Amino acid sequence: MNLYEKHLQISSCSSLCLNILRIKRLKA
Repeated sequence: MNLYEKHLQISSCSSLCLNILRIKRLKA
């Protein structure tokens, strides 16, 4: 796995986590 693919994986994961947190805040 090259660095670019690793960066894409990390950024997509972090954006997914942020979306989940946002949804949890809206529901709370």
